[in-house]
Amino acid sequence: MRKSIKTINKVFKLIFSISNVYALLTVISYIINSLMPAIFTYYFGKIIDTVYQAQNGILNRDLILRYALVLGIVYAINQVFQFINSISLNVGVFEKNNSILKFNITEKISKLNLLQFEDPTILTMKQKAEDCVNDEVVSMTFMITLQVIGSAITVISIILVLNKYSIWLTVLSFLSMLPYFISKILRGGAFYKLRNKQASDERELNYLWSLFTNKDSNKELRVFQSDKYIANLWTNLNKKLKEELWLWQKKDINSLFLCDILKIFGFTSAIGISIFLAVKEVISIGAVGACLIAFQNLQDSTKVFLEYIGVVPRYILLSENYFYFMNLKEEEYGINTIEHINTIDLSNVYFKYPLAKDYALKNINLNIEKNETIAIVGENGSGKTTLSKAILGFYPIEKGELLWNGEKITHYNQKNLMESIAIVSQNFTEYNMTVKENIGISNLEDIDNSYDMNSIIQELSIEEILNEKDGFNTLLGRKFGGTELSGGQWQRLAIARCLFKDGSLLLLDEPTSAIDPLSESEVLKKFLNMSKNKTSIIISHRIGICKFVDRIIVMKNGEIVEEGSHSQLIEKNGEYQKLYEAQSKWYCCN
Repeated sequence: MRKSIKTINKVFKLIFSISNVYALLTVISYIINSLMPAIFTYYFGKIIDTVYQAQNGILNRDLILRYALVLGIVYAINQVFQFINSISLNVGVFEKNNSILKFNITEKISKLNLLQFEDPTILTMKQKAEDCVNDEVVSMTFMITLQVIGSAITVISIILVLNKYSIWLTVLSFLSMLPYFISKILRGGAFYKLRNKQASDERELNYLWSLFTNKDSNKELRVFQSDKYIANLWTNLNKKLKEELWLWQKKDINSLFLCDILKIFGFTSAIGISIFLAVKEVISIGAVGACLIAFQNLQDSTKVFLEYIGVVPRYILLSENYFYFMNLKEEEYGINTIEHINTIDLSNVYFKYPLAKDYALKNINLNIEKNETIAIVGENGSGKTTLSKAILGFYPIEKGELLWNGEKITHYNQKNLMESIAIVSQNFTEYNMTVKENIGISNLEDIDNSYDMNSIIQELSIEEILNEKDGFNTLLGRKFGGTELSGGQWQRLAIARCLFKDGSLLLLDEPTSAIDPLSESEVLKKFLNMSKNKTSIIISHRIGICKFVDRIIVMKNGEIVEEGSHSQLIEKNGEYQKLYEAQSKWYCCN
C-alpha cells in the first residue's frame, strides 16, 4: 500500500511538473463535478415536495422558482466544468504529457551506458517503459486516481442525502456494488502479470515486424523467399499474445456480468424500500423521487469508485515500469575538461559482455599518442569493435585501467569529452535530410560553413550528390521524395560528417565496407590526408590501408597478438602476414 501511494505521488508530481496549470484545473473540475449529483438530488427532492404541496393547495411560487434556479445553476456549473475538464485533461495532460515522456525516455537512453543495451533485462525494461508511454499509462493513472477521489466525494455526499431518508438504502447500495471491487482487484493483478509476461514476446514481435519495414532486410527476405517464414513467426506469436489477452478478457466479462446482476437486484430492492417508507409516511413523495435518483447516482458512483480502485493497482504497476527505467544508473562522469587528446593508455584491460562467460577483451595493453594514426585489424569477431568502444569509454572495463591524458576517462565531463570525438560507426545513419543537414549534424554550430563542406565533398569525390538546383539543400533518401544514394555514397557521406566535426580523435569502424577494395584505399588515403594533426583510429577487417598508417594493431580472440608497422609485421610472418596474403589479390594494382 505504501509503495502504491509513493508511485501515485510520483505520478502527480510528474504531471504537475509538466503541466501544472492544466493539472490544477483538472483536479478542481473533478472535485466540483463530484459534488454536483448530491446537490442536484437534494434540490430535486425539494422541488418535487414543493410542487406536490402546490397540488394540494399550498402554493409557494417563490420557493419553486428558487429551487428551479438552483437546479439550473447547478446544471450550468456542471456543464462548464465538464468542458474545462475535457480540455485540460485531453490537451494539457494527455497530449502534452505523452510528448514530454517520450522525450524523457529518449534523453534517458542517451545517458545510459552502451553496455546496458547488450543486457536483455535492460532491453525488456526499455520496452516496458516505452509501452507505458505509448499506452499513456502515466496520464491514465493520474486520471483514474482523480476518478477514484471524485467518485468517493460523490459517494460520501450522496450518503449524507440518503441517510436523511434511510440508512438501509445506503447499506443495500454498498452490498450490491462490493463484487465490482473484488472482481477488479483480482482481475487488475492478473492483467499486470499477463502484460509483464508478454513484454519480451512483444519485443520479439516488434523485431519481426521491423524485418518487413526495413528496406534492406525486406529485400533480403524476398531474395531468399523467406518472407513467408518470418510472416508465419510473426502471425503465430501475435496469435499467442492475442489468445492470452482474450482469455483474460473473457474471465473479466464473466465476472462483470455477475456484478451487474447483483446491481439490478440492489436497485430493485431500493425501489421497494423507498415505496414502503413512503406508504408508512416515513418519507415524503419528494423524498421518494430524490431517493431513487440518489440511489441511482450512488450505485453509479460506487461502481465507478470500486471499478477504478480495482484498476488503480494495475496502472500503478504499469506506471512503475516508467519510473524503474528512468531510475536506471546512468554513466558517471566527472567535471574535468579536455582540450586536446595527447595520450590514451589501456593497461591490462579486461572486458566481458553481460551474461557472457568469456572475456571479449583480455589483457589489453595499448598506448596511443597524439596525432598518431592507428589501424586495428583482425578477422570478424576478433574484438576490434569492442576494443574501440572500450577506448572511447562506451563500454566500462571490468579489470585494468583506461586513461586519457593520464586521467581516468570517467573524471572528464561527458559533453566536453564527446566534443573531442568524431566517429563513423559500422552501422552509420542514413539521414533522410538535406546534404547540408547530413554533414552539418555533427557540428551544428558550424552548419552554415559551406566552404568546409564543399572542400570535404570535393576531396571525397561525392560531388554528384548535389543537384544543380538545390546544392547543399538537395534532399537525400526516398522517404520524403529525395535522391537515393548508393551504399558507397552514403558511406562517404558518413566520413564527410566525421571530418566536418573537426574532433581531435577520429574513429572509423569498418568505414568502407560498402566500397570495393580499390576505391576503399583511395577514400582512406584521402581521409588520412585530411585528418593530419589528428589522432585517428581505423578499424577494419581489410588491410589495404595498413601500409599508410603509423601503427597496426592485430586482434585475435579478444587479444592484441601483434603490433607494429606494415613492414615490421610482414617480417614477423605471423597473423598479419596471413591476413595480408589472403587479401593481397584485392590490392595488387595499388
